[in-house]
Amino acid sequence: MGVVEWGALAALVGFLLTFAGALFKVSDRLNKAESTASNANISALAADIRIHQLERDLASHKEYVAREYVSRDVLSALETRLIDAINRLGDRLDSALGAGRSQRNG
Repeated sequence: MGVVEWGALAALVGFLLTFAGALFKVSDRLNKAESTASNANISALAADIRIHQLERDLASHKEYVAREYVSRDVLSALETRLIDAINRLGDRLDSALGAGRSQRNG
């Protein structure tokens, strides 16, 4: 094993440099992938927090609507009462105007 040939040594050094370059490139890509995954996790956590905020807001709004808005049945009953009151008022006006006409005619 005596003499090392310069060509073989140059080939070995070239191979080692190429291999080291490939390792650095793979390492860089892995770091970028980890960074991207970390950013995606942060975005997902932020979205999850926002979803929970919206769920609370929606629940609060549903409670407000249930407390403040009238139901259809209540609104229908109110409409019926108003129509009946208007009809009674109309009947009173008709009676009053009819009585006034009969007094003028008589």
